[in-house]
Amino acid sequence: MNIFPSNELIQNILQGIPYQYYTLYLNIEDDIFYDLEHYEAGEGLNLLDYKLTDHALFTNYPEKWQDEYFNREMMEYDPVLLHGCHTLFPYTWGRYSSTLPHLNSKNLLKLLKQSRNFGIENGISVPIGMGIKIYGIFTITFDNTLILNGDIVYQIASLLQNLGTYIVSYEAPTPLKPLNGRQKLILMQSFNALLQQSNHLKEKFEQLLQLNSHNLSPAFQSAPQVNLAYP
Repeated sequence: MNIFPSNELIQNILQGIPYQYYTLYLNIEDDIFYDLEHYEAGEGLNLLDYKLTDHALFTNYPEKWQDEYFNREMMEYDPVLLHGCHTLFPYTWGRYSSTLPHLNSKNLLKLLKQSRNFGIENGISVPIGMGIKIYGIFTITFDNTLILNGDIVYQIASLLQNLGTYIVSYEAPTPLKPLNGRQKLILMQSFNALLQQSNHLKEKFEQLLQLNSHNLSPAFQSAPQVNLAYP
C-alpha cells in the first residue's frame, strides 16, 4: 500500500466507508482570492490542471463535474469551501444534518442544482488547518439511500481530519534530502494509526449496513501490502 499522499492512499484509508465521492481541496484561499501567480479570471480549467499536477487537489469526482465546476468557477460562491475557510469545525450539507453545524443557503441550493446531475447531494466537510491557517477542505459525499447516525458522522469527521493533516504535513523527499530511518518510522506509525481508525469505522459500517440491508462500497476490501518506496 502506498503511504505517500495520493488518491491511492486516500482510497485505501477510506476503504471502510461506503462513501460515494471524496475531494481534498488544498490552497483554497489562493483560488478564491485570485492568486495572480497561478490564477486568472475566466481560466478555470487551467486552474484545474494546475491543481491536479501540483497535488493541490485529490478527488474521485466525475471528470465532467470537475470540468464544469472549474470552467464555471463555482469556487467563487461554493459555500462548502467558503464556510470552511472560517472555521476548524466539521460541518454537514445536503440531507446529512446532525449535531454538527449544517449548511443551508441559496448558494448551496445553486451549487446542488448543478452537482445533482452527477448524484452529488449530501456530504460531510472537514477543514484541515491549524490556528488561523486553513490548508484545505476534505469532503466526502454519500448516496441518498444511506442513513448515518450522529456517532458515525463524528467518527468520519475525525478520520478525515487526521487523514487531511497527515497529507498536508507531509514533506516529499528529494535526492538531496531523502527520508531518514526515523522519519520513515514516524510516517509508518502515523499511517498505522490512520489504518486502525479506518478499520474501526469499517466494523461500525458493517453493522450499520447489515441493519439497513445495504451493499458495501466497492471500496470495501482488505488492506494490501504496505510499500515504503517513494514513487
